Amino acid sequence: MDHAPVCGKNGITYANACIAESQGVQVAKKGPCAAAGPTAAAAGAPPATAAFLRPEQLDTAAVVGMPVMAKYASEGYSFVGRVKAVQRMATPITKVQAAGPQAAAAAGVAGASPFAVRITPSGDLYVGRLKNLLTGPLSTPPARPAGPQVAAAAAANGDPQPVNSTQQHRKLLAGNIVGPDNRYEIDMHTYPYTAVGFVASGCTGSMIGPRTVLTAGHCLWDTYTQSWLNKYDFYPNRHSGGYHCHGTGTARRCYSPRTVRWEWASTLFVNAKNCGPGCIMNADIPLDVAVIRLKEVTTSFTGYFGLQTSCGAKQYSCRTEGYPSDKPNYGWRTWYTTGVVPFSGCAGWGSGSVARTTIDAYPGQSGSPAWTTDLNVRGVLSCTGGGYTYFRGLTDGAISWILKNRV
Repeated sequence: MDHAPVCGKNGITYANACIAESQGVQVAKKGPCAAAGPTAAAAGAPPATAAFLRPEQLDTAAVVGMPVMAKYASEGYSFVGRVKAVQRMATPITKVQAAGPQAAAAAGVAGASPFAVRITPSGDLYVGRLKNLLTGPLSTPPARPAGPQVAAAAAANGDPQPVNSTQQHRKLLAGNIVGPDNRYEIDMHTYPYTAVGFVASGCTGSMIGPRTVLTAGHCLWDTYTQSWLNKYDFYPNRHSGGYHCHGTGTARRCYSPRTVRWEWASTLFVNAKNCGPGCIMNADIPLDVAVIRLKEVTTSFTGYFGLQTSCGAKQYSCRTEGYPSDKPNYGWRTWYTTGVVPFSGCAGWGSGSVARTTIDAYPGQSGSPAWTTDLNVRGVLSCTGGGYTYFRGLTDGAISWILKNRV
């Protein structure tokens, strides 16, 4: 696969003219397309997909056929090239630039053209513009698992018990721990906790459909190396490494922690500019949401959350659970906390989609769901900075895009 980028008349950059023509796209000019929008251009952002197709990113040894290049054409995705992915043990959540994410969100999206990117385990990369999105308020219902680990309503809506009720909480000098550390370890194998799991890229994710995981966008795109991470396998309800048993007598069932392989992963961008080592582009913060499609249905043992648009400048009392890397046995133990998440808007991708909270967070919790007692996810943990934790709220634009990808 030659590296000779061209700009298609659809505004998407392709690895070379041959690939563009295979997608039925006429070449507008040699070289990458212009920046995504006037705001992005003014900030010096690179062209939308050019950052994914740099010489060191492209798999120049790859040979792909039409079945691969046309695989997602019916969904509006255009194949742009095959890229190399990287394996990184560090966790993705980082501090953002000094500018407030809420203000940057509004500035970053204004005049820009958001687009979706889908990647497969082979590194095949597909890009599509966001079209025909529904308007809100939008929602999808939750679903309890079919297995014996179904929780009673009181258990589902109440706070779980800590593994060690006498454990000492401590204030940390990194991450976003304000005052006492209010997170505590839980070992719960009943719904809805079964619907939260560990993403192999180093993040947290939650089931929102029989084969669909919701997480943060930067859990797919590595902001340190400006590369795609190479593993998005999902480990639902992963804790301690032992067998999980539920029920008694003839109804008792046990299963071991399992790995569910991924089929593809998709996230959203305004542009792919990297604002410094480990930093999320300000303009990408309001779009920091991703879905991972799994190769098998997990409904029988995980269940899944519903989704609910967060409208009307409300203060939502939320629960969140994840895999912080500052705790022992990172990736194997889940930690839980609660807090108020103030969302102020439900439409589009503007500043109201980013909520600033004082919920304690640390690397590894990226992608953690913020859910309410109705078992609907209202937002996804995106980043920390300035003593605050930021959640990307599920606006009508976000949920509409998720629904197009959810199975």
